[in-house]
Amino acid sequence: MIIVSQGREDIYNFDNVKSIDIVENEIYITDDILADRGVKIGEYATEERAKKVLRKIMQCYTNTEQYKCFSNNSNKNYETLNYLIKNSFIYEMPEEWQQMKITIETRQLSFNDIQEKTKKRYEQILDRLYEPKTAKEIAVEMFELGL
Repeated sequence: MIIVSQGREDIYNFDNVKSIDIVENEIYITDDILADRGVKIGEYATEERAKKVLRKIMQCYTNTEQYKCFSNNSNKNYETLNYLIKNSFIYEMPEEWQQMKITIETRQLSFNDIQEKTKKRYEQILDRLYEPKTAKEIAVEMFELGL
């Protein structure tokens, strides 16, 4: 199994991993090459989120090992094999999205953005009313035009 770091810059072979540790909200990996110093492979908003990511790494490893066992078995269940193939071999550390702090300024920017889009949408609808049409006909026409 391969683990890809959160920044997508580093790849680690799980066969060489000595340990994966959580320190507060960060995940560190130590392998044979790194010896005793761990390298941060992911950072998350909370320690609980980091624990969830670690559980997903364990699940990916389990799926990889199960695939190895199933693929050598003569009674192959192809649905199980397909599931394991899709959910094993490579684990990419998920990115952590920062929540945007809502302020008066961000609300005003969002409101202004919506107002401009609403006005444009009304103009696009009015441009389609050169003959009587139902709302559905207008919607289909606008969808087909990519508006």
